[in-house]
Amino acid sequence: VLSPLVYEQVMVGEIFSPSPLVQALDSLGRVVSGASSAVKVSLLFQDSMIAGLQGNLSTQLNAGISNFTDLYLSTIGGPYRLKFEVPTITAVPFVYVDILNVTNGPPQSLQIVTQPQQVPAHQEFSVQPCVRVNDKYNNLAVYSDVQVSVVLIASNTTSSAILRGQTNVKADKGYATFTDLQIQNANVDEIFFLRFTLHSNSTSSSSLASLNSDAVKVLFGSVHAISIIQSFPPAIVSAQAQMLLFRASDIANNSLTRPCNLTITFVSLSADLTSKNKSYTVNDLNPSSSVFNVSTTVNEVGRYLLFLSINNVVSPPSQFLVLQGQPCCLRLLSQPRDTMIGKTIIPHPQIIAVDDGGNSLIRTGMLVSVSVSHDVLSAQLDGNTSVIMDDDIAGFTDLSVNLAGDGFLLVFQAESLKPALSSSFRATGTVSGLAIQSP
Repeated sequence: VLSPLVYEQVMVGEIFSPSPLVQALDSLGRVVSGASSAVKVSLLFQDSMIAGLQGNLSTQLNAGISNFTDLYLSTIGGPYRLKFEVPTITAVPFVYVDILNVTNGPPQSLQIVTQPQQVPAHQEFSVQPCVRVNDKYNNLAVYSDVQVSVVLIASNTTSSAILRGQTNVKADKGYATFTDLQIQNANVDEIFFLRFTLHSNSTSSSSLASLNSDAVKVLFGSVHAISIIQSFPPAIVSAQAQMLLFRASDIANNSLTRPCNLTITFVSLSADLTSKNKSYTVNDLNPSSSVFNVSTTVNEVGRYLLFLSINNVVSPPSQFLVLQGQPCCLRLLSQPRDTMIGKTIIPHPQIIAVDDGGNSLIRTGMLVSVSVSHDVLSAQLDGNTSVIMDDDIAGFTDLSVNLAGDGFLLVFQAESLKPALSSSFRATGTVSGLAIQSP
């Protein structure tokens, strides 16, 4: 080797300067000027041949000298060695030139490391883009003076979507990482591309390279608002089903089109402190043409506020009044206890008329009758078995049975209303004597 014996540092892609010169010598060290053999050069790392050496890797000896004028490296790192040999004369010992360090070349291309595939509208990407800066040979190009910008490319030319966040990022150790990008004013299912552009410095308007991402699809963001399209009428009848229509949207006003879990809450405005709020959830509610509909009922008479909520997002309130319905059935307020024949049944049975929602109705003047049901056919009910309702209660204060037995039932009837049945009770006889039990 005539020159040089060591390259302290070279840049990838740059031709070695000075170029390696190899001289052919005989065993006494004299130049073999007439030699015409080819000299081959290869790249070694830790004594193993590797790729990365570019240029003419074999040159003919000319006047005893082989000059490699276009060698350069496409791989960074080191230390490496250049190995020179004469393949056709195996007895000729190899000679080496050391390369201590190879640095990357100037930035020339981009490579996407991470990018989003699907993003929620008007929300920061959960996967933010990261772009690698490479030199001509795809080595990581670490330069302090490099910036990468990004713009939004819509597949639909009429789209009004915009890209928000920091769209110009300085590369750090060869990587440009974006942290707060989001797409605003986009419609659900719109398709976009992110175009990344490499600049040599933060003020340069010229670009070194550009690269488009894969397609990015916009999804519905989180629920931001609930709009009631059709609420309850101002006044409804107890226990009658009512239809609610509503729409849920994200912050970009895109409609929710997938199933949701809806919570319906009724807040009582009654002055009665015992009145409680009522709430229940409808799971997997599906929309139709972006509009949800749900049927619900309210039983208890009173004034209410209606709220709808999805994932802790609450609709504006809607106020309505629940009115009494038509009477449907009788209800017994207290159940009879076991009794004795001829003794008044206690507690005294009290009957009210209720609507389908269980609300007590005033039915002054309605005649309520009672009978007894029992296997003993001759058993009968004594006392006043027909009572006229006063306001909303019919009270039976002197009822008794005339025979002992088990399984007595009281049956209360009025007009065409559904009868009320008591629970089963027992009637025993009166004490007529004492008996001594044998041990």
